[in-house]
Amino acid sequence: MKTYLLGICLSLGLSLPSLADSAFRWDTAHTNQLALVRDGTDVWRFHFDAAASTKPYFDPVCAVGGPSLTWARPPDHPWHYGLWFSWKYINGVNYWEEDKGQSQGKTGWSVSKVETQPDGRAQIELALDYRPTAGAEPVLRERRTMVLSAPDASGAYTLDWTLVFTAGSQPVTLDRTPLPGEPNGQSWGGYAGLSIRYARAITNAETVASTVGRVPRDAAGRLDVTAAAAEQNGVVDGKPYGLAVLAHPANPRAPGDWYPIENPSAPFYYLNASFLLKSACALKSGEALTLRYRVCVHPGRWDAAALRQASAQYAGGGASASAIRVLLLTGANNHSWQETTAALTALFAQDPRFAVTVNERPWEMKPADLQGYNLVFSNWNTFGKKDDEKRAFEWNEAMRAAFMEWVRKGGGLFVLHSGGCLFYDWEAFQSLTGGAWEKETFHPKMQTFRVTLADKAHPVTKGMADFDTFDEPWQHIGNHNPSRRVLATGVVSKENGGSGDPEPFAFVTELGQGRCFNLVLGHDAQALCNAGCRTLVLRGAEWAATGEVR
Repeated sequence: MKTYLLGICLSLGLSLPSLADSAFRWDTAHTNQLALVRDGTDVWRFHFDAAASTKPYFDPVCAVGGPSLTWARPPDHPWHYGLWFSWKYINGVNYWEEDKGQSQGKTGWSVSKVETQPDGRAQIELALDYRPTAGAEPVLRERRTMVLSAPDASGAYTLDWTLVFTAGSQPVTLDRTPLPGEPNGQSWGGYAGLSIRYARAITNAETVASTVGRVPRDAAGRLDVTAAAAEQNGVVDGKPYGLAVLAHPANPRAPGDWYPIENPSAPFYYLNASFLLKSACALKSGEALTLRYRVCVHPGRWDAAALRQASAQYAGGGASASAIRVLLLTGANNHSWQETTAALTALFAQDPRFAVTVNERPWEMKPADLQGYNLVFSNWNTFGKKDDEKRAFEWNEAMRAAFMEWVRKGGGLFVLHSGGCLFYDWEAFQSLTGGAWEKETFHPKMQTFRVTLADKAHPVTKGMADFDTFDEPWQHIGNHNPSRRVLATGVVSKENGGSGDPEPFAFVTELGQGRCFNLVLGHDAQALCNAGCRTLVLRGAEWAATGEVR
């Protein structure tokens, strides 16, 4: 299979041989452009001519044989570039809007690598820098890698984006127009990052998210939503098409926020993976930020289930066949589950032993959804909900029975902090978790305390040392399983609001061939950053899934 290294040739506008052994061919006849062509029509075209645009971009983007699904430089927003990435404000300088074809902040780039394959695959690597004015030192640098898959039989394909940003010699603040309710807030604030401006020809367009399906408008008419994936789809030339964006679970602030616009009268259809939707992001000098996304180009309309399936494939795509498959249940919790979910997915992403799929609507699970997983990780609860609400956010009897059978046959359960505060009417689950918050349970204020390893012979704690942490120390935790094995304890004095006695902070149970690890620590993202807590999460997850720690 031939590989063409195109960087020098493309920059000079030179043409390379077409792909004689494939129905696809590479069009490099235009200076600083690369296009995949089928039967004389673009499948996609990448533009990287700095003299012609302020950002590199893709347009058109089509399912094979179909019309373009993107629109570059529409009259209402000529700085919209089809499929592209742009920050809004970097240290208060605007890199988004343009005046007479120029933005205030300057985005520069060079192409460091382009590789193509005869079947339509490609990899493009760029080095970018962001300067407040032309000639100034870059305040931010970026390494961007885009990997495009070969189209499948339906004409669908994917574009995987990996963007690594590194702050320069000074701190960097990435920001956006503030949202309603914030100082100087705007109803249209919040956007920045990876964006798609959808084709003018699209009709009957809808925004769909992996969490809620069709995204409803809020009271102010906004469509923003939190989910692992979102898309806009619609009809062009009588046929349905969609462009979906999946946010990788290792991204900070995972699962991800989305800023869509639907205005058929303009027409104005737009979707933004809005990393900054809810707040700015500050980077210290030299600090790096990595963002990963997958864009899926496909015929047809995807619903929430299809988006969730695509997200699961994306999240586990780089895992080895021997990886521990983790199903992270979240989406309802009396704690800040968005923050802890992001911290957990980032933690697991750094360890090649694990491949994590996030489910933000676990109450909708069916028995088949457990297949293929080694560990169910609960960051989900119904604490504080009324009985009728709990029924809507907990499993039905069929799912409960299937879960217990799955555990007995070797499945693992990890309960994090309040992740066992549900199914209070299900004694078998309460016995499996080994303990949860009950009427007698209480906690003093967040504080620093010592975690003592009470059982250093267990595979999870063997070789570990006692450690200090700042967390929420639960006291008088319930226990419906007298056989539970306590691995770690801590004492909070009565003067500091505690019981004054050793309280269990990590314990395990077993059921048939399955296991449960219950970690009372991990109240918030800050607590999950503690080195001892992180070690217990990873080692406890491995033990619950496999029965050993390597």
